[in-house]
Amino acid sequence: EGGAGEPQVASLLDRMVFYIVPRINPDGPEAVLTLPQPIRSRKKKPLPEDEINGLIPQDINRDGLVLQMRVADENGDMRPSDKDPRLLVRRKPTDTQGPFYRVHPEGLIKDWDGFEIRPVNPQYDFNRNFAANWQMEYLQGGAGEHPYSAPEIKALADFAYAHPNICGALGFHCGSNGVLRPSSTKPDDELNPSDLAEFKRIGKMGQEITGFPLRAVVRYSTNPKGSPLRGHFGDWGYEHHGWMVFEIELGSLYNNAGISTDDYFKEPERDHEAWSEQVMDWIQRSGDTTHFVDWKPFKHPQLGEVEIGGWHPVVYANPMPGTLGDIASKCTQFILTHATAAPRLRIVEAEATPLAKGLFKVTASIRNDGYLATNITQQGITNRQARPVVVELQLPKGAEVVVGRPKQVLGHLPGYSTPRKLEWVVRASARRSASARRRGRGPLTLIASCPRAGRDERRLKLG
Repeated sequence: EGGAGEPQVASLLDRMVFYIVPRINPDGPEAVLTLPQPIRSRKKKPLPEDEINGLIPQDINRDGLVLQMRVADENGDMRPSDKDPRLLVRRKPTDTQGPFYRVHPEGLIKDWDGFEIRPVNPQYDFNRNFAANWQMEYLQGGAGEHPYSAPEIKALADFAYAHPNICGALGFHCGSNGVLRPSSTKPDDELNPSDLAEFKRIGKMGQEITGFPLRAVVRYSTNPKGSPLRGHFGDWGYEHHGWMVFEIELGSLYNNAGISTDDYFKEPERDHEAWSEQVMDWIQRSGDTTHFVDWKPFKHPQLGEVEIGGWHPVVYANPMPGTLGDIASKCTQFILTHATAAPRLRIVEAEATPLAKGLFKVTASIRNDGYLATNITQQGITNRQARPVVVELQLPKGAEVVVGRPKQVLGHLPGYSTPRKLEWVVRASARRSASARRRGRGPLTLIASCPRAGRDERRLKLG
């Protein structure tokens, strides 16, 4: 599907460039594929002071997974679910009859003194390492030492700043399904109204194509007031570049089990217990055994008798493999729809009309045939990242422009614009010799260009 032979794809490839980063994070996924474990983006070395009593996640029972450990504790804060004892749910004030547990990541404790246990698993979150609204680690976990401190993100940023022709971006993630738009930090009433309207229009098309709900990133949260995310890709693409940018969350086990993203965020306290029971019931009915690993006894060298098991750290956070074909097809269609909305600069008319011997009036009509304006967003003008439409005459040797400027800056054209008409008067040759006059009557090249809207040119004969 969507091959280069299809008219829509062929048309886009004929006039646009698609830059594809198949895996922005090469090391994190390899670590997870080698040893399935919870990794946000990539691990980083903990500070020495954080390692004391620090539980370092690792595969201690050698089953090829990093899961959870439940440790029996009469004062524990977790208890088995009444519906399915494999599930652990938070203990309520009325829960007085055990068993009760404390739950830790599977692993060993460094420099343990026998008392406090603190999980130590510092990681980069690449989607908090962009420069837009970046905050330090103590305010935004995973943010890194400074913006672009992760070399993977620095490489992406350097590429983006070196390519002013980029007009839009789509990122793909694994999480409860959704079509996510800016902002990740601000309410809608703080965004430019015309930009917000376009994000909603194009995002709505994404929702209709994929079936995923459209949400602002700041509202992609169980917090009814929203949860700001700092250093986020979407805000970086919009605020720093003025792109039309979306992120697609492809879905999770919750969605596979029939729990919609809207329902999950609407009722976060419909208890983790109720959601987990629904997911476990779906697993039982589907016959899939990869999502949950039954608890098995294990003699921990520091904690003594524990049980290791729980949700599979990778499978749990992704759509079922059998659904990926349909998801990929729909997401591809949204990529094409998003790209089709881009501006398209065209010279619709160009003519050189003789006025007198060796003198010509050159006229041109320039139009934007695309849906979006040549600046893409008003933010692109505000931050001066959207470069304007420029029209230029390239003259044959000996010719000169006597009325008008050889290069004219038009500013920006709205989507589906009416033509902008330009005129020049050109003398084919200012020299007296016959050979110079002949050279001056060579073809004139008219070029209209805009980094985000493309380039068009016409050749006109003088004489």
